[in-house]
Amino acid sequence: MDFTPRTVLIPVAGMAESGRMARVQADGGTPEANAAGLDPQIADLNNWELYEAGAIALGAVRRLHLPVGRVAGFRRFRPQVIAGTLSVTNGPDIRGLMRAHNRSAELGLALALLMYAAQSKVRAVIATGQLARDASPQGSFQNDVAVLPVERLPAKIETIARSLDSHKGGAMPQDVLFFLPRTTSEGKETSAVFQDALEGLRTSFAKHGLRLDICPVSSLREALDRLGIDSLQMHYRDRLVLAGAGGLAGLAGLALAGYLWLTAPLELSFAKIDMADGTAIASPARAVHDARSGKFVFEKHCKGPRRLPVYRAGDWMILRARVADGGGLASLLGGYHFTIVTVSEKSGIKVFPPKTFRKAAMAPEIPEEMSGQRGGEISVALPVEGPAEKNKVIVLARRAFPFNSRKLRQGLEQALARVQPAQYVNAAVSHLAGEAPGYLDYSFLSVKGEPECAKD
Repeated sequence: MDFTPRTVLIPVAGMAESGRMARVQADGGTPEANAAGLDPQIADLNNWELYEAGAIALGAVRRLHLPVGRVAGFRRFRPQVIAGTLSVTNGPDIRGLMRAHNRSAELGLALALLMYAAQSKVRAVIATGQLARDASPQGSFQNDVAVLPVERLPAKIETIARSLDSHKGGAMPQDVLFFLPRTTSEGKETSAVFQDALEGLRTSFAKHGLRLDICPVSSLREALDRLGIDSLQMHYRDRLVLAGAGGLAGLAGLALAGYLWLTAPLELSFAKIDMADGTAIASPARAVHDARSGKFVFEKHCKGPRRLPVYRAGDWMILRARVADGGGLASLLGGYHFTIVTVSEKSGIKVFPPKTFRKAAMAPEIPEEMSGQRGGEISVALPVEGPAEKNKVIVLARRAFPFNSRKLRQGLEQALARVQPAQYVNAAVSHLAGEAPGYLDYSFLSVKGEPECAKD
C-alpha cells in the first residue's frame, strides 16, 4: 500500500504568553542526514527546539512493541521498523520556542509517528501531553506508556482557539480529535476542572462548521484505541522480507521461528528477597553492610520530596529480578541471561555483565544468595557511590545467548555522546528499551549524608 502523511497540531510554549501552534507531519520523507549525530528520523525537530521531546516520543513508540502487519514478533525481527520521519511544516510560525516547556509536545509527536506507521483512518489530530519516562512504571513489562499532566492547559486551549479563528477553520479537519491528559497534576479529572474552557473550545469549532471530540487519555494505548490502531502497516520492503523468509524451505523457516522466539517479549519484574527468618522484603531494598559480620542490614525505604527512593552514598541496593516464565523451553536451550546497567546524571553509565555481579562493590564477602543468577532470576548487591544525583538501574534479560557487554556499552556511549548530562537518564531509557526482550528499570536519588525523607 502507498503510505500517506499524517499530521498532529500541538499547542506549545513560545515567547508569547499564549503560545504557538506547531504543525508536525509524519511522512515517508528521507531522514535528514546531519553531522551532529542526531537521530535522522527526528533531526528536523532540532531546528525548532523539539528534538528532546521527539527523542522521548520515539523511545515511547518503540516501547509499545506493536505487531507489524498483524504478524506477532515482526516488530522484534526489525526493531527499527517504526516508519515515518517527523518534520515541522510551519517552522517560521513557531520560532522562539522554549525547550524547557515543550515536554507537552511528546504525546503529539508520538501520535504522529503511530498514525503514519499504522496508516490510521484519522489523518490529523490535536494533542498535548507529556509521556512517562519509565518503560515499566508499575515494576513490570507493561508495553504501554503513561500520559502525564501538562502545565498551562488554559493557555494551550486558548492557543488552539486563536489558531482556529486565524485560519477560519481551514487548517482543521472536519472532525477533530483533541487528545489531552486525563488528569491534572493534582490528580483531578481534566475534563471536569477545565469544563468551561473545553466547552467554549467545542463551541468555537462548531461556529466554523467543525466537530471537536475531547479525548482525555491516561496512556498511549488508550489513545491508540480511540484512533483504532492495534498494529502497524507493513512497507513493501518489509513484505519482501517476509516473502523471502516464507519462501525459504525447512531450515530457514525454523531459523526464523527460532529468532522470533528468542526475541519475543519477556515479562520481567522485581521479586521479593527471602530472609533467613522466613519473612520477605520488597526489592530493590536499601541496606548497609556490616563488615564484622559480613552481612547486610536492611533499612527502611526513604522517599524524597519528588517521591523517588533516596539512597545515601555508601548504602547498598539489593535487587532481585525474575522472568515470569522462568523455566520451559528456555531452560533447555541455554537458559536466561541478564545484564545490569546503571545510568546517572553526573557519574555517567556502568554496564555490569554477569561475571562482575559478585565484584560490583569489590566486596568478596557478599553472601552467595545476594549475588549471581540462577535459572530465570538474578540477585545482585550494588553499591551506591554518589554524588548527589538522579540515577536509574536497568535490568535487561534475554533467552539462550549472553549479552555482549562491550558492544552494549559502546552503543549506549554513542547514544549519549551528544546528550546533555541532565538528559542522560531519559536518553538511556529510549536507547535500551528496545535492546532486549526483557526490560525493567528503577529510578532513585543518591545523596551525601543523611537523606530527608518525606512523610507518608
